[in-house]
Formats: sequence, structure tokens, C-alpha cells
Amino acid sequence: MFNEVHSSHGHTLLLITKPSLQATALLQHLKQSLAITGKLHNIQRSLEDISAGCIVLMDMM
Repeated sequence: MFNEVHSSHGHTLLLITKPSLQATALLQHLKQSLAITGKLHNIQRSLEDISAGCIVLMDMM
């Protein structure tokens, strides 16, 4: 498993997509599975900046 092999300390998962129940469930699953913090960002809103150590997943619909 990812969290058994790699250290994810200090990383944040940023899921950029259209907010939905599925996106929220996916984010919760990834946060628990990878032992990482995460945020959901609405794809229709601008993103000010992305912090260092941020892992970005983008839904290209």
C-alpha cells in the first residue's frame, strides 16, 4: 500500500472537480487510504495558488 512504502507527511491532496457526492466520497476514501490531508476545489472557480508539497488531481470532464 502507498502509505506503507512512502511517507506522505506534509503533503496535501487537492482534488479539482465539480463538487458532488461522488467527489466528496472519493476524497474521503483517498484521505483515509493514503493517510493524507485533502481539499476539494470547485473547477469553476479560480485557484489563487498551489502550495508546495501539494498533490493535484484534476477532473478534465
